[in-house]
Amino acid sequence: MHLQTVALTADFAVSPPWSMVDFARVSAQGFKTAIDNRPDVEGGDVQPHSAGLERAAKAAGLHCAYLPVLSGAITAAQVQAILYSCILYLT
Repeated sequence: MHLQTVALTADFAVSPPWSMVDFARVSAQGFKTAIDNRPDVEGGDVQPHSAGLERAAKAAGLHCAYLPVLSGAITAAQVQAILYSCILYLT
């Protein structure tokens, strides 16, 4: 299955939540960093936890940052953390 990504700029894209196998796919497409904004257990028991996603990202050669936000309630501090992660891992 193809993971749908939406490029917001030449260096930044967004997508629906990833499964464990998606990390290898996006790495092969040239992505370098994954930012996980979905809080653990938001999707119930079927949702992978951030620790497992981070392991899958690293195994695929991706940088990974866990920065959970609540939909509709993102704060300025959380935006700054996301921007910092983008700058930190820009390669």
